[in-house]
Amino acid sequence: MLGYAPAEGDLRAVGRKLLALWEAIRRGAATGDWRPRPGRLCDWCPRRALCPAWGGIPPPCPLAAATGPAAEHDERPAAGAR
Repeated sequence: MLGYAPAEGDLRAVGRKLLALWEAIRRGAATGDWRPRPGRLCDWCPRRALCPAWGGIPPPCPLAAATGPAAEHDERPAAGAR
């Protein structure tokens, strides 16, 4: 059995990365700016025809996705909370 006991610094680093990712998702939902990042996995992507990086046009973001209860609910802990 393999185990891992992360150090506090590791947990804080992962927490910062998750918060940055969440902010990027919220910003994209608010502005509609979802920039593609083409890479090697694009060869297997079933949505390539909809991707602007490959000349496609993505469908519009549903308004509910950007303004619904999930967008209003912020699950970030209060500053200083652990």
